[in-house]
Amino acid sequence: IVSIHVGDEPSKLELLEQVISQFDIPITQYYPTHINRSKSLLEAGIDFALKGGFIDFTTSTTAQIIAQGEVPAAKALASALDKNVPISQLTMSSDGNASLPVFDTKGNLIDLQMGLVSSLHQAMVDAVKLFNVPIELALAAITESPANILRLTQKGRIAVDKDADINLLNPHSLAIEAVYSKGKLVFSEGKTCIKTPF
Repeated sequence: IVSIHVGDEPSKLELLEQVISQFDIPITQYYPTHINRSKSLLEAGIDFALKGGFIDFTTSTTAQIIAQGEVPAAKALASALDKNVPISQLTMSSDGNASLPVFDTKGNLIDLQMGLVSSLHQAMVDAVKLFNVPIELALAAITESPANILRLTQKGRIAVDKDADINLLNPHSLAIEAVYSKGKLVFSEGKTCIKTPF
């Protein structure tokens, strides 16, 4: 799988489409991300997915980036589902800890924010609560779909002999109440339960 970080160039996915048309590498070997950078890129991404490709929406953003035309990931997911893209081809990822530059009106860098890992969970909640995405589809976009695309056979689902990575959510707010990593409780009641990374 080749992860492709897509920019906001007017050509959108044209170069990727050209590569796919000229070489015998299947469309499913490419995994473009940041597809929600703009409405036009989102539309090109949906067309790419309808041809059998995978697309990923980035959940970390800023108010400035949204104001400049980025489509919130939750809305992008709902739009793709409305166009009948199968959830197995759609994912959301946080781009957590990546840089999010902020510019002034003259294009000068004035701040450098950080992408939040927590934005992934919030985008899933927003998909359900703001855009009426069924919870099983919103969850699949951050669990089963990326695990299948990346061939992480131990991840993405709850089953015998899998890793048992589980988030327990409040049934009303969808807030995270507890986290299990490989079957071990690592977060509960707003506090981490272990001191090692998980």
